[in-house]
Amino acid sequence: MRKKLSEVDWDEEFSGKTVEEMWTLFKDNLQALCSSHIPCRNVNNRKRQKTWMTKATKKLLKNREEAWKKYRNVCSTLNYEYYKSVRNKVSTAIRKDQASFQLQLVKSFRGNPKRFYGYVRRMQTVKTKVGTLQKLDGSMTETDKETAEVLCAHFQNVFVHETGTQDITSEVTTDESNCLNVSFDEAAVLKKLHKLKPDKSQETDEIHPMVLLRTAEVVAKPLSTIFEALYNQGILPADWKCANISPIFKKGSKSDVNATDHAHGRISLVVDDRNGIWELL
Repeated sequence: MRKKLSEVDWDEEFSGKTVEEMWTLFKDNLQALCSSHIPCRNVNNRKRQKTWMTKATKKLLKNREEAWKKYRNVCSTLNYEYYKSVRNKVSTAIRKDQASFQLQLVKSFRGNPKRFYGYVRRMQTVKTKVGTLQKLDGSMTETDKETAEVLCAHFQNVFVHETGTQDITSEVTTDESNCLNVSFDEAAVLKKLHKLKPDKSQETDEIHPMVLLRTAEVVAKPLSTIFEALYNQGILPADWKCANISPIFKKGSKSDVNATDHAHGRISLVVDDRNGIWELL
């Protein structure tokens, strides 16, 4: 992928194009290379194996199964006592392995909090999800689509429109006294790309941060060109103005849409890099 991206003449490709066209061209090229060079993994729907269990404990589990089968074939007191001793050893080993794994999760929380919270979610016996909601006419939603529409309408109504701020899509001023001569350095963009976290999931732009991290040396140039163009034109690509909205239940009735709060996430996989635009200024 790095070799293919390095062969692209981005100056020629971006010549005469708007910010939206430049970003679309860059994204399409990157996604095409991802499709042809990154293998797909088959999702296994079977129950996840306990990776924290040691080989010695797994061996004891096999011994327990064999001891149980032996006792079922010959129901003697001797066989049952042997099975109980192996069973107790297995229980002790499992508790020890699980405690050791949980201790490692806590120690690595600062560097990898996503792993810790993922384990906590898997351990939850009650899974929280959005149920049916009450619509404006008093009826209840019947499908997930209707529930999503009710939430979208609610979040749109409570959205705060700040006053006194300039629209990002407004025309760029031509007054030289109000303009800054800003140049986005390729090295600075590369530094921001190296700070991306590869364990984060991709958003609606369908570009994984691992891809940007692994190809940082060759994508820093086109990204710096895009950053400079959007600053000069005063326009952001449509992808960069989208967000994923997640409803969070606060208190009250779960069927009342007013009992939910919302948390939004930037869809950008170069979110650190895009926020870094203003640091580069």
